[in-house]
Amino acid sequence: MRLQWLKYAGMSKVVICLSILMFSCQRDRVVEVAAGRAITLQEVRLIQQINRLQLGMDTSYGAALLSLRKTWYCVALSDSLGAPITDSVLRWEAQSIARSTHMPWRLDSIRRACGDSATYVRLFVLPQLAQRWLYYHYYWDSTLHRNCRMAAEQCLKVIAAGMPHVNVYQYLSGLALEQVARKHGYRFARWKADAVHGIIPWHIAPSNGKSDISDQSAPPPVKIPVEAREAYQSSLQTVETKHLQQLIYQVLRPLPMGKVYPRPVEWHQEFWVVQLIDTIGGTYYFAAIHIPKNDFFPWFEKHLSSTKQ
Repeated sequence: MRLQWLKYAGMSKVVICLSILMFSCQRDRVVEVAAGRAITLQEVRLIQQINRLQLGMDTSYGAALLSLRKTWYCVALSDSLGAPITDSVLRWEAQSIARSTHMPWRLDSIRRACGDSATYVRLFVLPQLAQRWLYYHYYWDSTLHRNCRMAAEQCLKVIAAGMPHVNVYQYLSGLALEQVARKHGYRFARWKADAVHGIIPWHIAPSNGKSDISDQSAPPPVKIPVEAREAYQSSLQTVETKHLQQLIYQVLRPLPMGKVYPRPVEWHQEFWVVQLIDTIGGTYYFAAIHIPKNDFFPWFEKHLSSTKQ
């Protein structure tokens, strides 16, 4: 009887060991390979658990898998653009998340769910950063927007060739730029810029119907997808510092009044064709044709669908 009990006990241990082994194998099972990176079932389940700790997040298996898939493709595409997401970048992002969070207890719960720092960085910090990072560097890549730069250069050629139906006074008011913009379907706007207030719209109302300068309304608000808003705000901060100074000191200040800057002026999401209208004190009044760069999201979705394994 005792030998039979020992026999059953030994078999139970074997069954338990096999069950643990099968569970471990199932947990580490690769469910997809994205951009050469293996995505395991355990990682997908952890993303689901992280999403449950955040209000309003999609906690489904599909959403978690899609998040990891997009993350690894963003990492690969960032590498291809020469802007890799390095360990130092990830440390900076982790510190930024810790400083800016309004719910530190929730962040602590996410850290505990991840189990260790490496998993926290890979499954929470990296997915938070990857698409914003790629979005920002996509717009500064010179090869991806060569056609847009060429379109801006073509506008410059048309203006330089002369427009016989625009008289000198109309030309000096920016009307030539406005007509070129309308012909090609680009946005036209008048701005004023100084080192203190930055760049703000310059509104000109017609005077008794005799003005050659059309009424300038405020530019329409830019529609930015939720997942890209932080990158867009970062780009605005860049414009308000480094690129604002470049616009004033390298483009507008050396430019004679009424002249068009001979090269496209590059911004984060656009190329500008710039004409200086007037200068009063330290304020520069100018007109601009806005040539948009290629949209990020169709480009990203195309890569995501064409390289999906």
